[in-house]
This record gives sequence, C-alpha cells and structure tokens, in this order.
Amino acid sequence: MARYVKLYSSIWTSGRFIGLSDADRVVFLYLCSCEHQSSVGVARVPAKYAAADLERAEGDFISALERIESAGLIKADRHTNEVFVRNWFDFNGPTNQKHAAGILKIFDEVKSQSIRAVATAEFSAKSFNFEKSEVRGSKRQTRDRPGKIYGDEKEDIPF
Repeated sequence: MARYVKLYSSIWTSGRFIGLSDADRVVFLYLCSCEHQSSVGVARVPAKYAAADLERAEGDFISALERIESAGLIKADRHTNEVFVRNWFDFNGPTNQKHAAGILKIFDEVKSQSIRAVATAEFSAKSFNFEKSEVRGSKRQTRDRPGKIYGDEKEDIPF
C-alpha cells in the first residue's frame, strides 16, 4: 500500500481529467490515492470495495472505470480487479536506487499480465537520475521534470 502519493495541482487543467464528469473525477482521484494503491500505481480494487468507500452503487463505479479508461487515464482489468494509473511514474517515481529496486519486486505481485506489461513498460521508459549524494544516504534528488503538467500537450506527460 502506498502511504503517500503526489497529485499535482495541474490536474485541474488536464483536458483528459476535466473532460470527465465530476463523479468520474472523484473515482479517478480515489484510484490515485486510495488505501489500496501501491507504489507501482496498481491498486487491487474490487468494485464492492470502491462502491463502499465512495458510497455509491457498484454499477456506477464500474461504469466510471470504463469512462476513465476510455479517457486514457487508467488501465483496468476486471478479472483481477486491478487498476493501473497511467503515467504514474511521472509523478510518483522512485526517490532513490533502493526504492527503484523495491518497485521492480512489487511488479511481480501484479496478477494481471496486461496491467503488469503496461506498468513495467512505463517504468522502463523512464530514466530516474539520482544525485551522487543520494547514494550516500541523502534524501535529495534531481529529476528532469521542470514544468510537468497534466495537460494534453504532447511534450507534457498528463496523468
């Protein structure tokens, strides 16, 4: 379970996010930050759990998942009840080498082959640059992400 996730304020200007209904936005934010979320961006969320957490009908949650997936914000597998938040590592990447190694181990716990493939591909496509001081134990890090937004511009990486 991920105890801490980053949600950038630019999510409120993302075309894909603001194109969702208010109810679907709540479901997306839930998927990003619920107690079922992991450090690899994959949450195992049976519809009954989410419906109870969000206090809405199970069918409403399932329909919202379909719309959010159609918007390109998630990848869902109804058979394993797993959901991957697309572009997770642009905003919640590893903070150091040890963290990155731990993330690789967590991928093995993902039951859905299709979700594991998408999540590992997104992780592998990223380059995480850690300062030399990070290797010595400092928590400071450097990443090439100035100006990242959730918007729809091709050079930006929207959630």
